[in-house]
Amino acid sequence: MKEWLEYAAVWLTLKTLGTLPRRVARSAAASITSVLFSLQPKLKKTAEFNLRLAFPDWTEAQRKDVTSRMTRHLGWMAAEFARLPRLAKENIEELVILEGHENFLKRFLTLLGRKLVDFGKDFHARQVKLRRHLKRYEQQFPFQQTHWHGIPDGL
Repeated sequence: MKEWLEYAAVWLTLKTLGTLPRRVARSAAASITSVLFSLQPKLKKTAEFNLRLAFPDWTEAQRKDVTSRMTRHLGWMAAEFARLPRLAKENIEELVILEGHENFLKRFLTLLGRKLVDFGKDFHARQVKLRRHLKRYEQQFPFQQTHWHGIPDGL
């Protein structure tokens, strides 16, 4: 029963945050996480201990500043997570900037090419799955010019 109530509270909070404007949702979520963090003394002590261990020369004020910024950022992430269902292909570029993905794709395909060779019997089936995945990527990012070496276009 306790778990169900906790789940219901989190679900309701996330749904509410998802309906608010972004700035308001982030502010509300930061306040909520700050209150929740202050209600968890064990978690607070653990954070203070870890910061004291990692940064022994810091003052107490510096450690408190880091923990307060940490809780604020956790709240912001919760607000962004709650707003994810609002994002679509048409409006995601307002929030997310895709930069440097060419390097990722080059490395990804290099590693994947090595792994495909190791698959042996399942090589053709893996190529088919890879082709489907790459087509979905091209549909998601139509502005991207891609070349997939070693995978026949007929798949």
